[in-house]
Amino acid sequence: MPPRAALAALLVGLTAAAGCSGAETFAQHPGFDAWFAAHPPDPAPASPVERELLRRYRPLLHVPATAAGPLDFYRDYIAHGRLHADGRTWSRVDRAAAGGARGRPGAVFVHEPPPGADARAVAYGRVEHARLAPFGRLTFLEWHFVFRVSGLPAALPAWQEWLAGLAGDPHDWHQLDHYTAATLVLGPAPGHVPLGLVLQQHNAQRAYWFGRDLPRPPNGRVRLAAALRSNELYPWRGQQARHRAVRFLEPGNAAWLTTGHGERPWDGSHDVTVPGRRVDYALRFLAGTDPFYRFSGRLGADRWLPGRDGPPGADYDAIPAFQARPLQLCAFRWPRRHDDDRLAALEALLAAPGDAGARATLMEDCRRFVAKSIGYNSAATSHRTARR
Repeated sequence: MPPRAALAALLVGLTAAAGCSGAETFAQHPGFDAWFAAHPPDPAPASPVERELLRRYRPLLHVPATAAGPLDFYRDYIAHGRLHADGRTWSRVDRAAAGGARGRPGAVFVHEPPPGADARAVAYGRVEHARLAPFGRLTFLEWHFVFRVSGLPAALPAWQEWLAGLAGDPHDWHQLDHYTAATLVLGPAPGHVPLGLVLQQHNAQRAYWFGRDLPRPPNGRVRLAAALRSNELYPWRGQQARHRAVRFLEPGNAAWLTTGHGERPWDGSHDVTVPGRRVDYALRFLAGTDPFYRFSGRLGADRWLPGRDGPPGADYDAIPAFQARPLQLCAFRWPRRHDDDRLAALEALLAAPGDAGARATLMEDCRRFVAKSIGYNSAATSHRTARR
């Protein structure tokens, strides 16, 4: 095998964002068309009532003191670069041009950072709703932060750091990082009790249940830290902290990633967060059909190594089987070290997303938690659940 090909094979595991190499992107993963046909995007931005919720509960974001921080997707990123689609090139790119190429899998936007850029910090907010029986409709408040580039985890094993340096810049592994999303989950009306937090971390979601994994913030505003190099979001701890990370959450690495138990997998590494500086950011609201969410090509340069390609739109952040909001809250709460039943169910679900037994185990545990959190009658919960 030629040295370049051997290096590429070894470095596939260093990818830090959902994406595929070659002619297709992750947006062409089987099942997305069916999922989005059944769950069409909202053609309008958040309503005034929804915007007030997004403002009221907006997270407190900290980034490393030396980091550039988040930016405005259209003003600071899309406005600087070239768009290639169907044999044509646009050198002046805006929302309309990106929208025209939104459904073209072969489209590629190449960002060209302006010298001395003065970026404006922005988070993109939207609201979704989904039912969790027997409680009714939950509210999901989501904020996306956008970074110019995404790097690799800051605490890679030495051999991975060395190989990454040969292949590219570990601080600039691929252009654009907009999967850095935080979702606050509120219980049903009228109480709208904050139930938990779902964070996108590399190629998976992780759920934190308030009162189990994190204290419920007194004003509902969670404090987050963006990791060194990778920008991945973690709960802010006020001191330097290491967080286990893998390329993709899979049955073979779930135990180490979630509990730290067992031997570190070959793609295991650590993100690092520091207290950092707090970012004062503006809120923006986009329609669910906006190319920010639904661009099916690459929103960053198409680089030669798998995983260094620019990502598609922000909605392509999990395989279709794991797109359901209640499932993300219920299934992707990490088990504790001795929580063998939950770990087994999670591994089974990852191996076979259609495993009804594994899903039922994870969802039932979640229903008990929600019932307690909102003061729901637990006997009624068990009775109604058993009847389904």
